[in-house]
Amino acid sequence: MIKKALVLILKISITGLLIYWLLKSGKLDLKLIKRLFDHPLILVLCFILMTINLIFTAFRWRFILEARSKFQFRIPFITAVNWIGMFFSSVLPGSITGDFVKLFYIQKWDKKLSKQFLLFTILADRLMGLIGLIMIMGFCSIINYSFFSHLSSQISHILLFNFYIFLILIVSLFIFYFYPRLIESFLRGKLLELWKDLVETKKSLIKAILLSILIQFIGITIFYLLSFPYFESSLKLFDIISFVPIGFIAVAIPLAPGGLGVGHVAFERLFAMVGETQGANFFNSYFIISICFNLVGIIPYFLLKRTTRTN
Repeated sequence: MIKKALVLILKISITGLLIYWLLKSGKLDLKLIKRLFDHPLILVLCFILMTINLIFTAFRWRFILEARSKFQFRIPFITAVNWIGMFFSSVLPGSITGDFVKLFYIQKWDKKLSKQFLLFTILADRLMGLIGLIMIMGFCSIINYSFFSHLSSQISHILLFNFYIFLILIVSLFIFYFYPRLIESFLRGKLLELWKDLVETKKSLIKAILLSILIQFIGITIFYLLSFPYFESSLKLFDIISFVPIGFIAVAIPLAPGGLGVGHVAFERLFAMVGETQGANFFNSYFIISICFNLVGIIPYFLLKRTTRTN
């Protein structure tokens, strides 16, 4: 208990220090929050795209759950569970908090699923999201390398790193789909069982990966829509896809809800490499809209709670 409290205090302290440094250095201007309302149509479009992404994410998770579950999970139900998880991840420290809430709901509907497998599905779902990011980032890094290499050596190094990660991913997927037994020889017990489940759903995972690429593209599009009216340069959507995913990966670090602090610093650094001075403010806009959308998850929380009581 004391250890958990100390870890929580440490996370809050790190987040607070990062925010303080950004405010003190002038890189983050909270007064610019009101600019979000300068373009109401963009806000409406962003909320629509977030809703679409929420539904796509439900389909992706169902692909993985069906590896063992004979229960036909309905997309509206999984969408509601995901939204509830996003709500708790936004109001409680650590981005993984909502995952445990999601597991509670799924296991309640299909009690035959073990906690180990459900935890595995969460990790696999996050892995699919990461694969989608690396895929889209690696491809665009190859296309944009000549353009960005003229801007700074820093961004060219990042693009090269993206390419190597992309190459490793392609090799790993090739082994998974064509030589899965190479991995099996290193696994034992529960891990071996879960791996076999994963291998058996190879066709579904292809759909999950393609869906992840689409989900990540929509997420980056939302970021672009909230940021491009304030760009100082002529960056296009296809340009920022080469480095924005790195910021999203940094946001996944479970320090604070929504990547508060960490995301601000990461995007400040990334956009500075391409000549933009408001990276922290760009992320701030995205962070605020994302939190607002996630907080709406309290509605399905109360609806499912009432349904459970009725049953």
